[in-house]
Amino acid sequence: MMGYNNYSISRVLYGSLTKHSRTPKQNNATKVLLSLKRQISSQSFYEKYFGSLNKLERIRDLFDKDVKLENVAKDLLPYSEDRYRGIHVVIDREKKCNPKYHNHMLKILDDSIAEWKLKGKTAVWIHVPIEKSAIIPSILYHGFKFHHAEDEYSSLSLWLHQDVETRIPIAASHQVGVGGCCIDDSGRMLVIQEKRRPVKVWKIPGGFSYLGENFDNTAKREVYEETGIETEYQSIIGFRQKHNFPGAFGKSDLYVICRLTPITFKIRPCPREVQECKWIDIEELSNRDDLTPLTAGVVKVALHGWKNGFKEIDIVTSLVKETDDLLYHRFVNNL
Repeated sequence: MMGYNNYSISRVLYGSLTKHSRTPKQNNATKVLLSLKRQISSQSFYEKYFGSLNKLERIRDLFDKDVKLENVAKDLLPYSEDRYRGIHVVIDREKKCNPKYHNHMLKILDDSIAEWKLKGKTAVWIHVPIEKSAIIPSILYHGFKFHHAEDEYSSLSLWLHQDVETRIPIAASHQVGVGGCCIDDSGRMLVIQEKRRPVKVWKIPGGFSYLGENFDNTAKREVYEETGIETEYQSIIGFRQKHNFPGAFGKSDLYVICRLTPITFKIRPCPREVQECKWIDIEELSNRDDLTPLTAGVVKVALHGWKNGFKEIDIVTSLVKETDDLLYHRFVNNL
C-alpha cells in the first residue's frame, strides 16, 4: 500500500473513480477524499474494501493531516449523548485489564476528547465498573475528577471548556427519608422507641426512601417494617431539612412527614430495630417531654389537624398532566 500513489489509492477507495479519472494528473488526495466523503457515508463501504475499520487507519497518514475522516473511520470510545450535549462512556467490564489495555485506553481517550471538543460537546462522564478500577489513574491523568460512586461503579467527569465555568452538577446534595404519622379514628398516634438510641425517647417510625420509591410508599413500607401495622396514605403534613446530617457524609437530609391511617392494628415490632411500640393519644403526646424534637413538632401539627380538620394541615398530591410527575400542594378546587 505504501508504494501506491494517491491516484491508485483513490481507485481502491472508489472503484473506477469515473469523474476523477478524467483528470489523472490531479493527484491531490485531500480533494479526492473530501469528494468521497460526500458520496460515501456508510460503514459497509469501508468494511467492503478493507475488511474492518481498523485497516482504514493504516492509510490515514497518506492523506493531508488537516482532513478529518468521518467518525466511522476513527478509533474512538463508544459513547452516548445526553440532552445537555454531555458524553457518557461506560467502560466494558468484560475486557481484560492489563498494561496494554491501559496504553490503548490512553490513546483512544486522547483522540476521543479532542473529537468531542471539536464537536462542541460540553462534558464527558466515564462510568467505571468496580472490576476495572485499575484504569482510573489513567483517566485522572486526563484531568477527570471523581463525581460519585455506587456499589458497582464509580463515575468521573471532565468539563471540556476551560474558558467557561464548569456547569457539571454536583453529586446528590441530599439524602431523603420519610416518616409515617399514623393516627387512628380515636386520635391515637403510633410511636416507637429505637434500640440504637442510648436515651429512650418516642418517635414516629420512618427511614430512607429507596431509589424510584414515592414518599407515600416509603412511609407505608417503613411503618409496616418497624411496627407490623398496615396503613393507607392520606397526605403530607410537613418537611424537615437538616444540613451536615450525622452519617450523611457531609450531605443534607430531607425528611418528609406523611399522614397515614391504619388498616390493621396488631403491633408486631421489628426485633432488630424497635425496643417498644405503642398507640398513644395525641393530647397525651403533646404534653410529654420524652419525644424527639422532630416528633414533638409533628405532634403539634397533627393535634391541630385532629382538632380543626386535617384539611388545615394536609399537603395533597396530584398528577401533572401528560407526565408521571407528582405535584404536592395545598388543596385547590378543580386542579
